[in-house]
Amino acid sequence: MCAQGLLVVLCGLAGAAARVPLVGYRAPLGTAYRAPRQSISAAAVGTVAESRAASPPPLTSTVIVGGGPAGLATAIMLAKHGWTDIHLIDRLAPPPAPDDTAIWSETARFYLLGLGGRGQLSLRSLGVWDDVAQYTTQVLGRRDWSPGGDPDGVERIFTDRKFATEVIARDRLVGALHRVVSTRYAHAVTLHYGCACADVEWDASGQAATLHLDVRPVAAPRSAAGGPVGGAEAHEGKPVRTSVRTGLVIGADGTATQVAMAIAADSSDFQIIRYEDDNARVYKTIPFKLPPGWRGDVNYSARSADGRMNFDALPASRNGDYCGVLLLRTGDPLARSDTSAVELRALLDESLPAISALLSTDDVETVAKKAPSSLPAFRTVRPRLHHRECALLLGDAVHTVKPYFGLGANSAFEDVIVLGQALDAAAVPTRHIPTRGLFFSRNELGVALREFSRRRAADADALVRISRGLDRPGKLGFITFVLPIILDGISNKIAPSLFMPNTIAMLQKDEFTFSQVAQRKRQDRAVQTAILASALSALAALSLALIKALLKNLPGQIALVLAGLSLTLRLAKGMRPAPVGSPADVLNRYEQKGGNAKGGAAGGSNEDFLMSQRISQQGYGKAPAPPPPLADGTDCV
Repeated sequence: MCAQGLLVVLCGLAGAAARVPLVGYRAPLGTAYRAPRQSISAAAVGTVAESRAASPPPLTSTVIVGGGPAGLATAIMLAKHGWTDIHLIDRLAPPPAPDDTAIWSETARFYLLGLGGRGQLSLRSLGVWDDVAQYTTQVLGRRDWSPGGDPDGVERIFTDRKFATEVIARDRLVGALHRVVSTRYAHAVTLHYGCACADVEWDASGQAATLHLDVRPVAAPRSAAGGPVGGAEAHEGKPVRTSVRTGLVIGADGTATQVAMAIAADSSDFQIIRYEDDNARVYKTIPFKLPPGWRGDVNYSARSADGRMNFDALPASRNGDYCGVLLLRTGDPLARSDTSAVELRALLDESLPAISALLSTDDVETVAKKAPSSLPAFRTVRPRLHHRECALLLGDAVHTVKPYFGLGANSAFEDVIVLGQALDAAAVPTRHIPTRGLFFSRNELGVALREFSRRRAADADALVRISRGLDRPGKLGFITFVLPIILDGISNKIAPSLFMPNTIAMLQKDEFTFSQVAQRKRQDRAVQTAILASALSALAALSLALIKALLKNLPGQIALVLAGLSLTLRLAKGMRPAPVGSPADVLNRYEQKGGNAKGGAAGGSNEDFLMSQRISQQGYGKAPAPPPPLADGTDCV
């Protein structure tokens, strides 16, 4: 579909900036914008929102870079605060309508997000939860197939969770928020699609920025997303370069990080920290339909005995449609396009026979042929989230993590709420003018940006550092992930008033910030280390006294030699390589021996255990009652 109009609204912000019109798609949902003093015919102008005939002062003009969940939520928050002249730009076409059944029946193209307590509370605060919740599906439990375990799997329905995870396709979430902006806040927010931020220049005063944009006509709407950052649609036509000037630019452009890179180029102390991905994985999606009698409100998961693959499936609709994610190491023969359907079927039959039985030969061939998608690498920014008095960053632009906990989108929504709180703290109540929104003096806006950094920069850094520590491979993963989980489980069980639950459980508690989680776990580690050191010292002293007593007579000397040989043999046996080379297998053996018998074995890999922990934490309220079965016998939310 060709572009329906010329995006001239942003050019109106530029003043003396380039007069090249912004060309891009706009859905005809409002009246045409009449650009003041622009020599462009009204017939050539279309808009997604009704705009004012004259722009507010430059200080209140805001450009949000990125039209994903974080960007749209930011636009909604600012509009709710009374701001106007908000412009959101995104390089892609508009998202599909959230209720377009033709789009959302393409389950294979879904990328599913889990909205937990942090995300749900944030969306409720924005007043949009009901708009989103009508398209989500609850996950109330988990059915897991562990290597060598019960062929029917182990099913656990959560009974003690504060929030049930709500699952939604990423682009469907974007579509729902897009509809809120278009219908409720059209007077304040203008959406520009097909606009890519190429660079940002900063005024010498530090009070404004000029954005250089590449604008193209784009097809509309785009289809369902195929990956964590949305579906990259092919643009139509050649880009047109234009520039706009704004008093506030908000970088919500995720992994693109154009705004962050411009800040780094302008500031010697600002850093974009990209961590090496030493545990890289790729994935392929596997859609399937639940058979009669299977619950439609649980997460289905499995893994191979050798740690080669992990599989997790979440509900894609309320009608029994599921989308599975097959997680593979980057060097695996199946982690490519046009791979062997026979080998894939053999792997599924061996490790996931219950799901394999639901897939036709054509289904398996389709999965084997499709190209894999990559998971994002860990990344953060330091030491602040704002720049000068005219820019800030939020969402994945400041805390990119792998989606094992469902904390990416959830923490991005929290960023938006914290930004609103920072604006409230800096605003002078008497300066509120209902018809024009909140006017900030330059000093007040600078205070708000600095306050946002103060409240959120440490959390962004802590989230990335903690998440990466839970994703390290091999022996390093055992030290940073498995051993702490075991210590926390024992400590919390013995002294719950002294020790908090494990790190993964703490990350899900919305009453704790991520930096508070990191600080509390450091305290736990210090106390655990002190206790272990004291115990080892006492044991060493006792052992030394025993050895001295045994050395006083011949029978004792013989007994000591035999004990030493026995200990040496045991240590040699324990140092043999485990049959499954993964840190999580140590935890698997620990659980099977009674360390945490609930829910069965963990087995397989770090990724599997991370995913299982994300939705199996204790310490929360009662879960809703199981849903009634559908007419065909399928239990579904």
